[in-house]
Amino acid sequence: MREIYDFMDDPKFHKKLGQQAWLVAAITVTEFLIVVKYDPNTIMLPIPFFVMQCWFLGIGLIFIWTVWRFFIRDITLRYKETRRRKQEVPADQDRPLGNGNTATPSGRSKLNGSSETVRQRKS
Repeated sequence: MREIYDFMDDPKFHKKLGQQAWLVAAITVTEFLIVVKYDPNTIMLPIPFFVMQCWFLGIGLIFIWTVWRFFIRDITLRYKETRRRKQEVPADQDRPLGNGNTATPSGRSKLNGSSETVRQRKS
């Protein structure tokens, strides 16, 4: 069950389930086939109302959780991240360097902003 939870909850895309998840699925299918073989009338009985309520509640909660987890929450997190980045960028651009001088600080190249020291020509 842990592998199924990790598969559903991890935002990274997984291509396959683990061995334990497949084993749980195989056991469930086997039990269903045993019920069908030895007592097919059990499947034809109407489901009690309180059981149906529990199933609908469970399906509804899983649906709401899925919409929240993969759509609403991700959209709000992306929106907050872009807002934060937009607020940080103007503050960095308007700030003067070091002592108020707009020249390039020593040791940094004007072209690519690398931190390698600028080599002086020997004459």
